[in-house]
Amino acid sequence: MNTTTYYILPTGTGWRVSSRGFTWDFRSEQEATAFALASARDYANSAGRPTSVRIQRDWGNFAELRAYEAMARKRATPLLPRPQLR
Repeated sequence: MNTTTYYILPTGTGWRVSSRGFTWDFRSEQEATAFALASARDYANSAGRPTSVRIQRDWGNFAELRAYEAMARKRATPLLPRPQLR
């Protein structure tokens, strides 16, 4: 299964989180990291797909901060009882 990756990148004035074609800008590395970790965890739980968070370091390489395993999605319980067959 493909992993959805959240990248944390430095910009000229702050930090940017990028994933699946979306970007979010933050003032500090701490804000960007907290957002990326929470988003990756929530996406893994809701979509049932593995995710990872990677940050770009000074030398240009990416270091993986955290990976989340895919969680099995629970089947929703029906709101109305099923009709009884006789």
